[in-house]
Amino acid sequence: MENNRKAWLVVFSGLGVNLTLGVLYSWGIISAALIDDFNWTATQIQIPYVLASAVFALTMIPGGKLQDRFGPKPVLFVSSLLAGIGFIFSGMNLTVAGLTFFFGFVFGLAMGFVYSSPTPAAVKWFHPDHRGLISGIVVSGFGLAPVYIAPLTSSLIAMFGLPTALVILGVLFFLIVFSLTFLISNPSDGVEKVKLKKKPRRTHRLATKDYSLSEMMKTPQFYILWTMFFFGTFAGLLIIGQMSKIGLEQASISNGFLLVVVYAIFNFIGRVTWGTISDYIGRTATPSLCLPFRLSYTSFSVHSPTLLLC
Repeated sequence: MENNRKAWLVVFSGLGVNLTLGVLYSWGIISAALIDDFNWTATQIQIPYVLASAVFALTMIPGGKLQDRFGPKPVLFVSSLLAGIGFIFSGMNLTVAGLTFFFGFVFGLAMGFVYSSPTPAAVKWFHPDHRGLISGIVVSGFGLAPVYIAPLTSSLIAMFGLPTALVILGVLFFLIVFSLTFLISNPSDGVEKVKLKKKPRRTHRLATKDYSLSEMMKTPQFYILWTMFFFGTFAGLLIIGQMSKIGLEQASISNGFLLVVVYAIFNFIGRVTWGTISDYIGRTATPSLCLPFRLSYTSFSVHSPTLLLC
């Protein structure tokens, strides 16, 4: 029973960490303020965002490697510092160069390290039968974050202005991630894996071999999956960065954060749902079903929110 409680504490602490740092999906609110209040151009607002997305993606692999070597706590501690520094100094340097470095690079680095740390720790506590479900729960926080971050950011900007709002968010992010860091750990050697009462009735076989990094990179499946996720993620990020303005121009939604919130809810549902589905039908079949939905919402996301489930 104690082992179960600890396992679920790690899962929901990881969920909390991702809830905090899912602010990337609320860039549309920040970018709208930059355009309206600071006369940034549409091109300028994309520079910090694109860099943050690129750094986020590129640093997940080294972040995961550091987590394997040192455990999740040191990596998350450094991430909390980077997240705080990135937002606080973005508020103090509200220029294209300032946001490009502090939001794009520093905060992007924090996201990459954070995203690659809680999920492996949580998965290690559970039987492989439940890997999809547990991963889905932990990473769903990243998708759900805009539900509160979007209106919070909008309110802070309205009350204090964008520079102060970014500083306040930086302090909050640091304190929350730093506190949750102490609750996330890998299980000790020999600890029995947690099995949920309802075991998935698999239509696939579990993998019988754990591949090393070099072995993985020699398989064609790795490059196929990487390509699928690259284009799927890129399609989504193109929409996210302009979502507030898209809602206003295409659907006459005056409160820009409302569309961000709708996106976040379906993003959350999709992460948990597809993670659970993968426990039943396999890791190979699931992306094949999900990717067509993922790519199609670039054209229809404003009018068909159900396509946001991937």
